[in-house]
Amino acid sequence: MTTFDWPHPHLPHALCDFAIGATEAQDRVSTLLPRVRTYPLLVIQSAGIGPIGSNSTIQADQPRVQVDAWAETKQEAEEVAGQLFRLWDKRFGGLQDTELITQDESAPSNFYRTKIERVERNAYTTFFDEIAQVWRATAFYLVKVNL
Repeated sequence: MTTFDWPHPHLPHALCDFAIGATEAQDRVSTLLPRVRTYPLLVIQSAGIGPIGSNSTIQADQPRVQVDAWAETKQEAEEVAGQLFRLWDKRFGGLQDTELITQDESAPSNFYRTKIERVERNAYTTFFDEIAQVWRATAFYLVKVNL
Protein backbone atom coordinates (compact mmCIF):
# COMPACT_ATOMS: atom_id res chain seq x y z
CA MET A 1 0.00 0.00 0.00
CA THR A 2 1.39 3.36 -1.06
CA THR A 3 -0.08 6.67 0.11
CA PHE A 4 0.56 9.82 -1.89
CA ASP A 5 0.18 13.25 -0.32
CA TRP A 6 -0.85 16.49 -2.04
CA PRO A 7 -0.40 17.54 -4.81
CA HIS A 8 -2.23 14.89 -6.83
CA PRO A 9 -5.20 14.94 -9.26
CA HIS A 10 -7.65 13.05 -7.04
CA LEU A 11 -9.36 15.85 -5.09
CA PRO A 12 -12.64 15.61 -7.09
CA HIS A 13 -12.70 11.85 -6.49
CA ALA A 14 -12.20 12.32 -2.75
CA LEU A 15 -14.98 14.91 -2.62
CA CYS A 16 -17.27 12.56 -4.58
CA ASP A 17 -16.61 9.73 -2.11
CA PHE A 18 -17.43 12.11 0.76
CA ALA A 19 -20.70 13.22 -0.90
CA ILE A 20 -22.07 9.76 -1.76
CA GLY A 21 -25.18 9.11 0.30
CA ALA A 22 -25.08 12.55 1.93
CA THR A 23 -27.55 14.32 -0.40
CA GLU A 24 -30.73 13.48 -2.27
CA ALA A 25 -28.50 12.48 -5.19
CA GLN A 26 -27.54 9.41 -3.09
CA ASP A 27 -24.96 7.40 -5.07
CA ARG A 28 -25.40 9.47 -8.26
CA VAL A 29 -22.24 11.48 -7.63
CA SER A 30 -19.52 11.46 -10.28
CA THR A 31 -16.53 13.31 -11.69
CA LEU A 32 -17.94 12.97 -15.22
CA LEU A 33 -21.40 13.57 -16.62
CA PRO A 34 -22.77 10.08 -17.32
CA ARG A 35 -24.23 9.26 -20.72
CA VAL A 36 -27.39 7.79 -19.14
CA ARG A 37 -28.66 10.05 -16.35
CA THR A 38 -31.01 9.62 -13.42
CA TYR A 39 -31.84 12.77 -11.47
CA PRO A 40 -30.96 14.31 -9.12
CA LEU A 41 -27.30 14.01 -10.05
CA LEU A 42 -24.10 15.64 -8.77
CA VAL A 43 -21.00 16.14 -10.92
CA ILE A 44 -17.80 17.29 -9.18
CA GLN A 45 -14.84 18.43 -11.31
CA SER A 46 -11.59 20.34 -11.08
CA ALA A 47 -11.93 23.95 -12.19
CA GLY A 48 -8.43 25.36 -12.05
CA ILE A 49 -6.83 27.16 -9.15
CA GLY A 50 -7.95 29.70 -6.60
CA PRO A 51 -6.59 33.21 -6.04
CA ILE A 52 -3.42 33.94 -7.96
CA GLY A 53 -0.43 33.67 -5.67
CA SER A 54 3.12 34.80 -6.16
CA ASN A 55 4.35 31.31 -7.10
CA SER A 56 3.04 27.87 -8.09
CA THR A 57 3.23 26.52 -4.52
CA ILE A 58 0.81 29.17 -3.27
CA GLN A 59 -1.54 28.54 -6.19
CA ALA A 60 -1.41 24.75 -5.84
CA ASP A 61 -2.70 24.73 -2.28
CA GLN A 62 -6.11 26.23 -3.12
CA PRO A 63 -7.67 24.42 -6.08
CA ARG A 64 -11.08 25.40 -7.41
CA VAL A 65 -13.81 22.77 -7.79
CA GLN A 66 -16.97 23.01 -9.91
CA VAL A 67 -20.10 21.25 -8.67
CA ASP A 68 -23.15 20.82 -10.88
CA ALA A 69 -26.39 19.66 -9.28
CA TRP A 70 -28.74 18.42 -12.02
CA ALA A 71 -32.46 17.84 -11.41
CA GLU A 72 -35.82 17.91 -13.16
CA THR A 73 -37.05 20.93 -11.20
CA LYS A 74 -35.34 24.15 -10.17
CA GLN A 75 -36.25 23.57 -6.53
CA GLU A 76 -34.73 20.09 -6.49
CA ALA A 77 -31.51 21.26 -8.15
CA GLU A 78 -31.16 24.04 -5.57
CA GLU A 79 -31.97 21.65 -2.71
CA VAL A 80 -29.23 19.21 -3.72
CA ALA A 81 -26.76 22.08 -4.24
CA GLY A 82 -27.73 23.46 -0.82
CA GLN A 83 -27.26 20.09 0.85
CA LEU A 84 -23.74 19.87 -0.52
CA PHE A 85 -23.08 23.50 0.48
CA ARG A 86 -24.01 22.71 4.10
CA LEU A 87 -21.98 19.49 3.99
CA TRP A 88 -18.75 21.10 2.73
CA ASP A 89 -18.63 24.82 3.52
CA LYS A 90 -16.63 25.98 6.54
CA ARG A 91 -19.46 28.29 7.62
CA PHE A 92 -21.35 25.16 8.69
CA GLY A 93 -18.36 23.23 10.07
CA GLY A 94 -18.19 21.22 6.84
CA LEU A 95 -14.89 19.87 5.64
CA GLN A 96 -12.84 22.05 7.92
CA ASP A 97 -9.64 20.35 9.17
CA THR A 98 -10.55 17.05 7.51
CA GLU A 99 -8.35 14.40 5.95
CA LEU A 100 -9.74 12.50 2.96
CA ILE A 101 -8.14 9.35 1.59
CA THR A 102 -9.09 8.00 -1.83
CA GLN A 103 -8.18 4.68 -3.38
CA ASP A 104 -7.00 4.63 -6.98
CA GLU A 105 -9.42 2.42 -8.94
CA SER A 106 -6.84 1.60 -11.61
CA ALA A 107 -4.12 0.75 -9.06
CA PRO A 108 -5.89 -0.51 -5.88
CA SER A 109 -2.68 -0.47 -3.83
CA ASN A 110 -2.36 3.31 -4.28
CA PHE A 111 -4.11 5.78 -1.98
CA TYR A 112 -4.23 9.58 -2.20
CA ARG A 113 -4.41 11.71 0.94
CA THR A 114 -5.78 15.25 0.96
CA LYS A 115 -5.63 17.32 4.15
CA ILE A 116 -8.36 19.92 3.79
CA GLU A 117 -8.05 23.06 5.89
CA ARG A 118 -11.34 24.58 4.73
CA VAL A 119 -13.81 24.73 1.85
CA GLU A 120 -15.56 27.94 0.75
CA ARG A 121 -18.17 28.46 -1.94
CA ASN A 122 -17.28 31.47 -4.07
CA ALA A 123 -19.86 31.43 -6.88
CA TYR A 124 -23.34 29.99 -7.46
CA THR A 125 -25.99 30.10 -10.19
CA THR A 126 -29.07 28.11 -11.24
CA PHE A 127 -30.32 27.88 -14.81
CA PHE A 128 -32.29 25.66 -17.17
CA ASP A 129 -29.92 23.66 -19.36
CA GLU A 130 -31.46 23.80 -22.84
CA ILE A 131 -29.41 20.87 -24.14
CA ALA A 132 -30.08 18.45 -21.27
CA GLN A 133 -33.61 19.82 -20.72
CA VAL A 134 -33.16 19.82 -16.92
CA TRP A 135 -32.26 22.38 -14.25
CA ARG A 136 -28.64 22.86 -13.26
CA ALA A 137 -27.29 24.56 -10.15
CA THR A 138 -23.59 25.29 -10.62
CA ALA A 139 -21.34 26.26 -7.73
CA PHE A 140 -17.61 26.86 -7.48
CA TYR A 141 -15.70 26.05 -4.30
CA LEU A 142 -12.18 26.91 -3.18
CA VAL A 143 -10.57 24.03 -1.30
CA LYS A 144 -7.68 25.13 0.92
CA VAL A 145 -5.33 22.15 1.17
CA ASN A 146 -2.62 21.77 3.80
CA LEU A 147 0.63 20.95 2.03
